[in-house]
Amino acid sequence: MSAVRPVNLAIFLLGVMISQSTAGAALIHLKSQCTASSTVVQLSDIAEIRDADPATAQRLANVTFQPAPGSGRKARVRVEDVKSRLQALGENLATVQFSGASIVQVHGPQPVRSEAEPHVSNHQLSQAERRVTGAIQQHLDERATGAKITALMLPRDAATLSDLLSTNVAYWEISGGQAPWTGRQTMQIHASSPDGGQVFEVVAELFPKPRALVLRHPVAQGHVLGLQDLAWLPVAELPRQQAVLTDPRALVGQQAVRALPEGRPLTERDIKRLPLVKRGDTVTVYSRFGAVSIKTVARAVQEGAYGDQIPLRTLEGNTTILARVIDFHIAEITPEMSQPGQDQAGLKVRFAPAARYGGQ
Repeated sequence: MSAVRPVNLAIFLLGVMISQSTAGAALIHLKSQCTASSTVVQLSDIAEIRDADPATAQRLANVTFQPAPGSGRKARVRVEDVKSRLQALGENLATVQFSGASIVQVHGPQPVRSEAEPHVSNHQLSQAERRVTGAIQQHLDERATGAKITALMLPRDAATLSDLLSTNVAYWEISGGQAPWTGRQTMQIHASSPDGGQVFEVVAELFPKPRALVLRHPVAQGHVLGLQDLAWLPVAELPRQQAVLTDPRALVGQQAVRALPEGRPLTERDIKRLPLVKRGDTVTVYSRFGAVSIKTVARAVQEGAYGDQIPLRTLEGNTTILARVIDFHIAEITPEMSQPGQDQAGLKVRFAPAARYGGQ
């Protein structure tokens, strides 16, 4: 064992040097479970966020993911969902460090009702929600905002709702909201009637409308897809019965299994996954935990396409490790991945709290 210690020490020192470039990164520690604080799940609900810049921490805290589950219900948010959402909002994931749970169980918010609050029937509330949601969605569509309402907070006062739903209302006019059309937005409803007019304020939670990857033009069977072949298409909702692909990395470099038409959302069944790593290839392997980052080189034991977990053999120590293919000749190790042969000599891939090595 004493003969391999210098190797382990060298790799550790390399990791410490690499980690210096990410020392100022935002730290996102995912909780194992949480309770949503509002009608939408925010990053501040599911994670503890630390950053030297308070403005950055607050911006990350306000990132929204999905409507909160109803009272007494649960939903799940995966670390992959968090990364995908941040990337879609333009965050540089190289400046963000993740730790904690890989899946967060989100419980619905507990209803809070004041004894003095007037009773509002479920029928009355749902009727108002349908009408207001439809009017605001039309307002958004007319302005080509690309936004979709996912939750709506209406006035809970019975008298206000009664006025809002009055049969005397001739028409509604919607105003309010601003770019970027995401998150919590305040809208004004100008209700006109023969008796005059009233203005009501409602708060809507907005998300970008779902987008699917489609082909810009038809391709023949056997064609290897590139970025120039792909385009984004906003859709009302993603089909549940098909695994529609929404990550370009899952398509670029893959082969069409049949002639594919222009404009149709692409699924796994449309492509043959070509290997990004072949047996015997030299692969750059990254592993990160907290503030510690390690980069090493290994040789592939088997081939793998994007997203595949494959075994590799280290050049120093001849130890087998498992890593996930993320790009051409590039793979990553994440803390939740189990590693074979933890007790064999040579390089041991272990993750320890960053604080052990001077991290925060």
